[in-house]
Amino acid sequence: MEFTFGQTQEKQKITELEKALNTLQTKITSEHIALGARLFNLVKENSPEVHIEQSVFNSWLALVTERKEHTDTILHIKTALERKDQLKALSSESKKLLSQKSAEVKKLKEDFTLLVYQNHKEDFLEAIQQVPDIAKLEAEIETEKTKITGLSDKTEKATFFNKFIPTIQTFLSKGKVSTSEFKLKKLIQESAQAIFSDQDFVSLMEMSQELPDDIQEILANLKTTQETQTSISEKLKDIEAEENQNNSILESYNALSDSKKRLSELAGLIKNLDARVEALELHEGETCVHAFFDSEGLSLTDGVTHTFHQHISAIGELLREVQHTKTQIAILSKTIDLKNLEEKRKNTRSKIEKWQKQIHDLQAHIAEAEKNEQDYTKSIATMQEHIDTLGLKLPPQ
Repeated sequence: MEFTFGQTQEKQKITELEKALNTLQTKITSEHIALGARLFNLVKENSPEVHIEQSVFNSWLALVTERKEHTDTILHIKTALERKDQLKALSSESKKLLSQKSAEVKKLKEDFTLLVYQNHKEDFLEAIQQVPDIAKLEAEIETEKTKITGLSDKTEKATFFNKFIPTIQTFLSKGKVSTSEFKLKKLIQESAQAIFSDQDFVSLMEMSQELPDDIQEILANLKTTQETQTSISEKLKDIEAEENQNNSILESYNALSDSKKRLSELAGLIKNLDARVEALELHEGETCVHAFFDSEGLSLTDGVTHTFHQHISAIGELLREVQHTKTQIAILSKTIDLKNLEEKRKNTRSKIEKWQKQIHDLQAHIAEAEKNEQDYTKSIATMQEHIDTLGLKLPPQ
């Protein structure tokens, strides 16, 4: 069925009113729930102004308490997860710093051992001798240096052409010396822990004031670095301890292995509890309002005498708005129905008039046909008489 322009406007108006009606009904439900919650909370505070059946109140209180427990659990899990991320970052940073300081301590010990070998070998000879390979490399270096000295003497006394071979030999020996010296330096650094134990360094630091300045300086740097290393190590232990404690908290809430799943489960439980709590609050709110207003918002008493009279009156006003909106929708719907009936009546009248005209035309055709039929009948009679007359004129046989 096609709508006229007026009917289209009315349909649009109905759509707008239906949206407004849905909004009003949703608001009324929310206000009933809010009112019910206020009523339950008054009972919870032992207020004599409101009465709710004890069994109903007990059910509501149990649901609210359970919901709070789940809400607190979610809060604790989220707090623990947030702290877990923080501790993970702190642990990673501390491990990185600890690795750096360990490398610095190792380097300082190597530098100290090399310094002692280069500048104070005789004072620490017993410690150095703990690594036999040092003496072997020293012997190799000494051998090659002796060769170089001998070859140098030969070169000075030789003629130009006889200097060639000793020069080559000297070059080769110097190369061996450089290689052995590099190996020796590397060996001394790598053997720092074998030459000086951790306890040796502790003892050296305690008597550092009696040692040469260059040794004092490197030992001071080593002590400072080790103290920082120890501080970081202790901090890392504290972090790991807190991580374990934090993981225990998550485990106690069954959220350590799959926290997202656990949070989702708790959210589902809270949603279910909310629905049950709101159902009780809605019922109590509606019961309270219906003591003063009917479903259309019409007053059932001389006035609202209640602690929450303003809230109840506001809901009564909303109920009246709903009824007014429903009435507007009904009027518009009936107006459309009326216009549809008028249109149908108009169309039916047009058909009747059309058919009446057709009947009139057919009656004229019938009258004309009847006249023709009479004329044909007369003609047939006349023709029959003529035939009969002609027959009389024929001779008898």
